[in-house]
Amino acid sequence: MRPLEEPKDKWKGCECIELSDESDVEYTAYSDSELEQYGTFFDQLPSSDSDKPREHPSNNPACQSDNANGPLPDQLVTDAGNKKPSELQYMMRETLCNNKCELPQGLPAASVATTKDGNDGCEIAIILPNNVEAWAYRATQSTGPQWQDCWDSFANITEKCVKNDPATGWVNGPDDYQFYQSGIRPLNGDGSKHGQLDGSNALKDATPSQPSPPTPTETIGLSPTGDGINCLSNDQGGWLWDCGDIVNKFGDDEQICTNDSKYCSTDLNNIGESYCKASGAKCDSNGSGTMKISSYCAIATSQSCSLVIADKLASFGFPGSSCITGRDIKNFIAAERSADGCGGPPDQGRIAMAFANNGAATWCLAGSKAPGICAA
Repeated sequence: MRPLEEPKDKWKGCECIELSDESDVEYTAYSDSELEQYGTFFDQLPSSDSDKPREHPSNNPACQSDNANGPLPDQLVTDAGNKKPSELQYMMRETLCNNKCELPQGLPAASVATTKDGNDGCEIAIILPNNVEAWAYRATQSTGPQWQDCWDSFANITEKCVKNDPATGWVNGPDDYQFYQSGIRPLNGDGSKHGQLDGSNALKDATPSQPSPPTPTETIGLSPTGDGINCLSNDQGGWLWDCGDIVNKFGDDEQICTNDSKYCSTDLNNIGESYCKASGAKCDSNGSGTMKISSYCAIATSQSCSLVIADKLASFGFPGSSCITGRDIKNFIAAERSADGCGGPPDQGRIAMAFANNGAATWCLAGSKAPGICAA
């Protein structure tokens, strides 16, 4: 308050008194009872705002489900690796609560919209598949006491409201205009601050897609016979006389292969016994070159020829392993013989192939240097 002005020269001509330690001015101290009385009076006065503990509405956000398309992908591809939808919420929180309004680190610029709202507010939106967006908004700057409110509010909204689902949550206060909201909503949904976003720029779904397994009709270059044998002649086949040795071994000698004997592509009984002379996996030549589609097991080999079992992998919904009995082998060999040994050009090897277990397994007489041809 501005002091009142006194009349000019009011104290002119007054006698001055100098006070010193030797002055006769008397001082009387307050008694204990007086101090106690005054202390009680002051204790009853209202405290200032600075003495009050700060309220924390951030601990109890309001939650609401959203009509965005779901379910969301389990993980999405970002520049910082694959992330769950909830992790995207924390990436936006990191930027907003550090009082920034910019592209969150680790996200591709084409998939993100950052929009300022007045001098203090900011919205970040991330385009997701299926015309959905993840978003977060703060109405005030993240400074002073509101800095901690920002971190707590977005964390509790994510954990208590949004999680990994189409939902939203918000926190009001405690200060004027203080507001936080985040969630998953339809792309360009109601209340969005940003301009129109293009769904084609969405983050990619990191969930691996399972290609359809190949079927016998997709096998290229095979000539089916009336005996259920498919024939192929090329340099991955076995020479006719070498395959004949295997045919004789398994077809005629009961001591080597009885009708009830069983050969399996894996050790199904966990007895540590392997029947495979060679084994491996076949990659899809029409795809990336790394997608394994089938496994193979050569159970017998003679020079250039091998008897092979191949199984479509369990990742395609098949058993992933199989067994062949002595009787199965003899029936297969008999069919191969009736196909005239899968005859072909004399300068190429022969491959005889039969499908078993409703197409989940393949039996072959093939080249010992390329038994994986059976897995194709």
